[in-house]
Amino acid sequence: MPRTVRPGRAARGIPARYWRIWTATALSNLGNGISLVAMPLLAASFTDDPISIAGVGLFTPLAKIAVSLGGGVLVDRADRRMLMVSADLLRLAAMAAFTGLVASDEISFAAVYTVVFVLAVGEFLYDTAATAVVRDLVPESRLTTANGWLYAAEDGAQDFLAPPLGAALFVLAAWLPFAADSFTFAISALLVLSVGGRFKAERTGPPVSVRHDLGEGFGFIAKRRFFRSAMGVWMVLGFALGLALATLVLFVLETLGSTEYGFAAVVTAGAVGIVLGNLVTGRLERALGAGNVLVGAVIVSGVALVLTGVSPVLVAAAVAQAVWGIGFALANTQMVSLRQRLVPDELLGRVTGVFGLMSSVGMVVGVMAGGVLTELGTPRIPLLAAGVVQVGAGLAWLLLIRRAGGVESAARAGDDPERP
Repeated sequence: MPRTVRPGRAARGIPARYWRIWTATALSNLGNGISLVAMPLLAASFTDDPISIAGVGLFTPLAKIAVSLGGGVLVDRADRRMLMVSADLLRLAAMAAFTGLVASDEISFAAVYTVVFVLAVGEFLYDTAATAVVRDLVPESRLTTANGWLYAAEDGAQDFLAPPLGAALFVLAAWLPFAADSFTFAISALLVLSVGGRFKAERTGPPVSVRHDLGEGFGFIAKRRFFRSAMGVWMVLGFALGLALATLVLFVLETLGSTEYGFAAVVTAGAVGIVLGNLVTGRLERALGAGNVLVGAVIVSGVALVLTGVSPVLVAAAVAQAVWGIGFALANTQMVSLRQRLVPDELLGRVTGVFGLMSSVGMVVGVMAGGVLTELGTPRIPLLAAGVVQVGAGLAWLLLIRRAGGVESAARAGDDPERP
């Protein structure tokens, strides 16, 4: 049965086994960040073709689109802890082989694209399974706080520690960052393995097909107004993110007349906001309520995108991006926590997979639309469009949820109001 949201319940302690998952996730994301920095540097070392280099960044969302639905079914069928270990071992094997290719100077774009794809597949499986494992480990009243700490560790490791470390290792030796990434996956797998226990959803009845499983996941969403609307909003959020990021670098360099250091400052400000937002989500949920935090965060981060687009100077853009990061983190962490509470255990992987699919599809379309809008106008246009679209989606969502009587009422099956 889905959990009931009761932010006011007395909080119990978070168990030690959660901190092993927390450490493992931080380490694997540190390794991911190191590789994400080193991959473009490696690609640029043997070609100056911008399309080939840009392709490195395209394979991550494409992989998540490809694996999201089937991966969600796998998460609901397998032992989630062992699936996390398997995802780490898959990435370990890919990175170890890739390290050997780089060290022997046998690298090619086919190998780069393949390993980026495999890493993204492993990341999706690991993160989706971890969502279910954390729900089983952490008391309900502490879920949002635990999720916030987990995502703060992910973003802190990947966005702050990894970039300078990955660049420094690449300067020492081109193969070194990829070897370091392999090491983080090995340690992560051992930590998750040490958690112990069985983390498999209880399922009754005879075995069914993957198609049947997918139908159950979509059916659960289709029967509940909150999840139907949330799926659409998550696609809009992915679209807005793709729009905003598509030509952000051109906005900073050309429109604001700044430098590469200015672009780094804007990106870092957004990352700082994301970490801060993750750390305060639990406290805000207890003070304001889960639904208010969720929808408010969508609207606030949309307003921040508009403010970024109209910023006349670099400092204003950086501050606006920090606010965007806080709102982005609040929305993401709160949505994960609500899924953990409101989705039955045996469906959590599939529902999470659908949300991942919608977000990734939206982001790919947004990136392409951002390039077109910049070509037709200026780099401000994608940021402004992203903000307006997101604010509109947030306000419409707010009205829908209030009309339904709140998040929990809107999350019940057959919740459509009677026609007057």
